[in-house]
Amino acid sequence: MLRTFYSRTLPVTLALVTGLFAVGSLHAQGVAINTTGAAPNAAAMMDITSTNRGMLMPRVTYTQRNAIPLPATGLWVYQTDDGAGPPYNPKNASGLWYFNGTQWVRMTNDGWSQTGNSGTTPGTGANQNYLGTVAGSTDPLYIRTNGTDRVFIDGTTGNVGVNTNTPAEVLSINGALRLYKPAPLYTGTNYSVTNNAGVIRFDNAEIGHTGNTSGTAAGWHRLENEETLVTGQDFTDYNLNCGAAGQTEGGNYMANTPSSPAATRQAQTPFPTGATASSCGSKSQYLFLASELSAPPFNLCSGNFTSVDFICIDDDNLSPAPGAAIDVYIKIEHTNLTTLSGIVNLTANVSRHHNANLNVGAGYVSFPLTTPFNWNGVQNIIIEVSYKKAGIIGVSPRVHLETGLGFQSTAFAYHTSNTVTHGSAFLTPSTPTGLVWGVNNTRPVIRFSAQVKVPSPFNSSGDYALYSGGALMVGDAAWAAANYRGPGTIRAENKVYDGATQLTDHVFDRYFDHTVRPEDARAAAGYNYVPLNDLKGYLEENRHLPSMPSRTDWEGGAKEPVGSLSTGIWETVETQALYIAELERDLKVLESLAYDKGISKADLEAMMNDVRQSPRLTEDQRSRLLADLQERYEAAKQ
Repeated sequence: MLRTFYSRTLPVTLALVTGLFAVGSLHAQGVAINTTGAAPNAAAMMDITSTNRGMLMPRVTYTQRNAIPLPATGLWVYQTDDGAGPPYNPKNASGLWYFNGTQWVRMTNDGWSQTGNSGTTPGTGANQNYLGTVAGSTDPLYIRTNGTDRVFIDGTTGNVGVNTNTPAEVLSINGALRLYKPAPLYTGTNYSVTNNAGVIRFDNAEIGHTGNTSGTAAGWHRLENEETLVTGQDFTDYNLNCGAAGQTEGGNYMANTPSSPAATRQAQTPFPTGATASSCGSKSQYLFLASELSAPPFNLCSGNFTSVDFICIDDDNLSPAPGAAIDVYIKIEHTNLTTLSGIVNLTANVSRHHNANLNVGAGYVSFPLTTPFNWNGVQNIIIEVSYKKAGIIGVSPRVHLETGLGFQSTAFAYHTSNTVTHGSAFLTPSTPTGLVWGVNNTRPVIRFSAQVKVPSPFNSSGDYALYSGGALMVGDAAWAAANYRGPGTIRAENKVYDGATQLTDHVFDRYFDHTVRPEDARAAAGYNYVPLNDLKGYLEENRHLPSMPSRTDWEGGAKEPVGSLSTGIWETVETQALYIAELERDLKVLESLAYDKGISKADLEAMMNDVRQSPRLTEDQRSRLLADLQERYEAAKQ
């Protein structure tokens, strides 16, 4: 056994040891290098022991290490520099290196421990500690379990894939993501650490996921929809398309020309007749807006109008004939006017109807247009009726009316003292003398013979959202909780708008003021006022309320929006209130005549005024009541 000890001659001793190894004289025994004389460990070929010295390996640079010719497997060296940097590259760093038979491997303690790590240092350069790839590398990072890639980080984009190695977004998950309350970390319903905007959580109270939109505690909103999207559902609807030539009433029948006073009657009929046995003449013009003509109830298409008809209530057949006959002309012309301020000069327009001997009678008074009028579908139109008549006392035949339009729809001029012509004599108030002029927003109902839009059913398919098992509540949470009415209901805290329909007071304004406010004109355009005396006949003939659609219209495709139906009901209720007021007024007169013997003169005067204004009474009934009241009035004066 060779024993050695520490001395100044250690290099010689090592040389001796080397020489001994070279000759192989001690090949069966280990070598101990120490200062104690202890034998080497039986398992070691060399056993070096020291408490204050180490073993110094050959020291080389990065370049020198790589230049060692045919390095043996297991060869050790210490590299003194960091290779070819900067930048720093741990693959070339200084330290102990060994050759594994294929390549040089650095022996380092920089690995990540399976039992945890500490002392990590963020930053850059040689002092940083991290798990990943170095700067300049585009190699991806893989995390595996059971030999299978589970997490993949793209080395170029940084996109993270879970169960996918081709992440298209910052985070791509091939599978499901679960967000839930991680008990026991959180309690209550606030399952997130913060209220930051963009945070998503699962909330048991909401029974679903919620996301924060405002960065506040009140900013959580549910993400899931409970609706079911039904796609490709078949349905049948209709379009209004221009069909064959037909007839359409030019507006809704709302009232009749009153019997009195005479001035109102003459201003509202196209056939005003004077109260004296002298010649008379008239010119009336009626403005129709294009927006009216193309919409219900007109539903007219552009194209030829072949006839216009008025609906008269009275005959004008006074004798001697032909004294009751009129010489009438009809003209129609496009216009850009939206309201009338007086008679418009249509003399340049051709007369589309002329009858020199027309007797006006009750019912439809038809004027076939010998030269049809071709409406362009864009502009408004003016219809003019002008006539002259031989000297005879007439009755000014009344007509059905549209009342309370939101613009001046009628301009008229008539007189009873001169024979007039159909031309410019009506254009200025100065000629002829005695002419009565005026404008109003009451227009006769006119029936057009023209091309009319008709419902055209069609079949199609579409998508809709189905929400079953609950209700739709539009409002704040406190209101909704107090007003919930069970599954399948729809409620709104404030207002429900439908079909751009707005409720108005035009029924009462029209009745008491004989006009409606401009802001209510659109809502009033479709209102149909039927006087109480005519209501039974209307119901018998039409089988529906005047302000509501018929079953035939509904089943034929005229589906009214909820707002329109609500307005119709509103109008009907207000109209019924007016009927009740009329009956109560007339009943009060009758009761006073029958039972009240001590009627004051003021009461009698008020009742007589009520009788004169009552639209329900016939002329005969009005005359008899006025006579009875006058008799009572005369008796009261004595």
